[in-house]
Amino acid sequence: WARPLLARACMLHRLGTRPVTRLLLLSSLRGSSVRGSLRTAMAMPSPPVLRVTTTEESSSAAERLCEALGFATQVTREEIHSFYWWEGAVQSEPEVRVSFETSEPFESVLRAVEAAHSYDVPMILADTSDKGAAHWKGVIRPLDGGAKAGAALAERLAASRLVACAQVAPDGSIAVKTVASARLAVARAAEEEGGGAVAWSPVTGNAAYLRWLEEECVAAPRFVVAADGHAAPSAQTAKDFLLSRPGGAYTTARTSGGGRSVFEWETHVERTAASVGSMLAAGGGGAAELQAALGTAAGLRPRLDAAVAAAVREYMREFGRRVGGAGELKLTLVVNWGEAAEAAKEGAGCAEAAPDGSLLGSVGCHVAPLPPLPDPPIRAEVRGAPRANAAAKESRWAAG
Repeated sequence: WARPLLARACMLHRLGTRPVTRLLLLSSLRGSSVRGSLRTAMAMPSPPVLRVTTTEESSSAAERLCEALGFATQVTREEIHSFYWWEGAVQSEPEVRVSFETSEPFESVLRAVEAAHSYDVPMILADTSDKGAAHWKGVIRPLDGGAKAGAALAERLAASRLVACAQVAPDGSIAVKTVASARLAVARAAEEEGGGAVAWSPVTGNAAYLRWLEEECVAAPRFVVAADGHAAPSAQTAKDFLLSRPGGAYTTARTSGGGRSVFEWETHVERTAASVGSMLAAGGGGAAELQAALGTAAGLRPRLDAAVAAAVREYMREFGRRVGGAGELKLTLVVNWGEAAEAAKEGAGCAEAAPDGSLLGSVGCHVAPLPPLPDPPIRAEVRGAPRANAAAKESRWAAG
């Protein structure tokens, strides 16, 4: 069987066939099927082509960078004007944007660009197809006022702390770098200025730049707050959340199973109900309806379940299934009644009332990524005064 195959290979060689034919022949002579080897060779996927973008401080620096990247193809260079926040104010400076394509592994690209770049922490971004990505690039089409109007909007976006940087091209188009949760607010700002829809692209990049990006987008919603079943993204921290709902009973919990359940949930429900009951008793007993609805585990459990479910569902919808460094979520819950409940319910539209019209309280939930465990050694520090009511976890004391 090998003789006809050898003759066929010699003919193909004379016709100028690539060396892969000889490799397949050798594979066949070692006992493999030519047909099977050909199928394997044809099935091997081509390496993905990446579109990478960075910026340099000057044309000469951009030229040196391009000369060092021998693997780059489809290279473009464009003068831009960058706006970003630094030392308490918006800064602006000219830069040169360099974009190129490559099929090299992204880690190799990062090392090569970082080695040749003039910045200590350069921006090195590559487009991805991950719609659940945490980091995004948006392009706002040129405004009617051209580059001048684009610069004004870019400065406004940088000042709002919704984007880490906004880069204006000569035609007035703006490229912004931000986090996923800020896209809606950025799009609204662009629409108000007549910029129309923003073309969004998920990106990945060098870790140092992505950390800076996240730190700079301080106004972007990073959390979710739910009040009586109504949930929405929020920039409010857990402490701010408790401060906004003083005089209530609180608890903090964590999820398990990637946000699918709450660790020791029954204990949290019973502890929170006991705190409410103790605080109501210390305040004069409270209405019987309040005690039954909020001061017992049976009455409070459905309200807590609804608050947690709404908050976690909205967090997963808004931020994808990306959770914190520990892979879970941190939950902060607070139960209010009386005037504090009325303030918390303002605009919620779902107040539950007793037959005489008095409010039966409000239940809120704050969701944030659970931070990773700190590296040892771990030090514990005790601050502040003890709780006035040792039997109750009161939100004002926790946030103080």
